[in-house]
Amino acid sequence: ALTVLRGVEWSQSGSTYTPVALFDEVALNGTIVRRASLANPSAMRKLGIKIGCRVTVVKRGEIIPKIESAFHDNPAEESDVILPDTCETCGSSLIDEGARLFCPNQDCPKRILHRLLKWVQVVDIRDFGEALVVSLFEAGIVRSISDFYTLTEEMLSPFFLTEESVAQEKKSLGAQKALKSLAARRTM
Repeated sequence: ALTVLRGVEWSQSGSTYTPVALFDEVALNGTIVRRASLANPSAMRKLGIKIGCRVTVVKRGEIIPKIESAFHDNPAEESDVILPDTCETCGSSLIDEGARLFCPNQDCPKRILHRLLKWVQVVDIRDFGEALVVSLFEAGIVRSISDFYTLTEEMLSPFFLTEESVAQEKKSLGAQKALKSLAARRTM
């Protein structure tokens, strides 16, 4: 389908920034599509993407929206896509390697949290969902992968119980279950 590109937003996953095209909605294979990943800055440049240009959108594998080409009918009414130059989390200057736009700061909180979430997912530590990992990170309890393995039931209980239950020194079955899941992945 042909449509008009209205903007580009930047999706941040860990340290990497990925351009996402925003365009006038089109119907493709029975669904309404308004956005598509542009993969990386290099792919975006190769297509010649500009805000206001017409683009051809297809569905790859009948599922994933992809921009195939760009047409410049009215160059005077088009504008360049502005790449972010600063990490929205830590303020570091981003590095554009073409195929990747990223924050180089190893201590960037977004990058550290992404690393922790990825560890839990890859190692398959059940009962440590995203909400729990984010809460532990924001509380300053887990800041590195090794911090997971120092957790105790007392440290985890407040994340599973109400303040009243904690005050009454109740046991948390959720905390116990999470620690068992962690112990099952201590040796790999």
